[in-house]
Amino acid sequence: MRDQDYRRKTAEVAQSTKAVEQQRQWLEGELAKQVNQLNALGFALQQELIGDESQIASLLDSDPHAYLKAKQVIEAKTKRLAQVMAAQQEVQQMQAFQQHEALKKATEDGMKVLMDRIPEWRDEGKRGNEQREIAGMLLDCGYSREEVSMLTDPRAVELAREALLWRKSQAARATQGQKVAQTPPKPIKPGSANPPDKSAAVRTAEDNYRRNSGSLDSLAALAHARGI
Repeated sequence: MRDQDYRRKTAEVAQSTKAVEQQRQWLEGELAKQVNQLNALGFALQQELIGDESQIASLLDSDPHAYLKAKQVIEAKTKRLAQVMAAQQEVQQMQAFQQHEALKKATEDGMKVLMDRIPEWRDEGKRGNEQREIAGMLLDCGYSREEVSMLTDPRAVELAREALLWRKSQAARATQGQKVAQTPPKPIKPGSANPPDKSAAVRTAEDNYRRNSGSLDSLAALAHARGI
C-alpha cells in the first residue's frame, strides 16, 4: 500500500510538473515574441535617430523652421525608444518571475512526496545536510549548478540520495578495511591453550599432533606452524 501511494503521489507530481512546464513554455513563447518585436522596433528607432541627427545639423542655419520640426520628431522617437526599452525590461522581469514561480511550485510539490517517503528529512537540519551532499555529488559527476537547481522530480531526488548513501557506505567499508589491514596481529602467549587469531596452519598442525601425539614429525610440524 505504501509503494502504491508513493507511485500515485509521484505520478500526480509528475503530471502537475508537466502541466506547469507546458504552461511555462507557452508563456515563454509569447514573451519571446514580444521581446523580438520590441528588439526590432528599438533597433529601427535607433537607426532612424542616427540618421536624423546626422541631417539635422545642416538645417540649423539653412532652414530653422525645418530644424525645429525635425527636432520634435527626434524627441518623439527618443521618448518612444525609452518606452520600448522599459517594455523590454518589464518582459524580461516577467519571464524571470514565471520561471521562479514554476520552479518553486515543482520543488514544493516534490518535497511533500519526499517528506513522506524519507521520514528522516522531516528533520530540517538533516535534510539540509543531505541536500548539500547530494548537490556536491552531482556537481562532481559533471552536472552544472543550474541542472542541480532544476532537480525537482522526487523520484530523481530519491535515486540521487540512494547513490549518495551507497557511496558513503562504500567509503566507510574501505576505511574499515584499511584499519583492519594496518592492525598488527596480537602476540600469542606461550602455553596458551586457545591463542587468539589462530591461523589455519596452526589449527591443522594442532589437530594432527592430537591425533599423532607420539610422532616427532607431527610435533615438529606444530612447532614450525607456531613459529618456534
